[in-house]
Amino acid sequence: MVAVVFLAATSPAIPIVWDEGEYLDRANYLIAWFRLLWHPQSADGGLHAFSARVIHDYWHFFTWYEGHPSGAVVPLAIAKGLFSGVLHELTAARLGTIAVFSIACGVVTFHVRTTFGTVAAGVSAAALL
Repeated sequence: MVAVVFLAATSPAIPIVWDEGEYLDRANYLIAWFRLLWHPQSADGGLHAFSARVIHDYWHFFTWYEGHPSGAVVPLAIAKGLFSGVLHELTAARLGTIAVFSIACGVVTFHVRTTFGTVAAGVSAAALL
């Protein structure tokens, strides 16, 4: 929980980095596709969103290889879809990856605490952050 709060609080101060723009664009496609599911009156909406053409258009980074891990966009898109009107858009998008990292940090810290003790767990958590 400390990791989530710390990373979310410092996120607005960090400018957009390396491939983050690519992932933000991909997240926009996923959010738009999920919105199609709830709009069956649209030509691509409802069950038509599962057609090969629509999947190709909205999930193109999942259907062809180009070097970026495609699954990483899913938590980013979920967070951006949920928090984009409440938080700054970049912070909202980052919350997905922050959540995944924080869970991993918690798992490592728990393991280190049970194996090596509380002090080692605190040092490992600080090192990860």
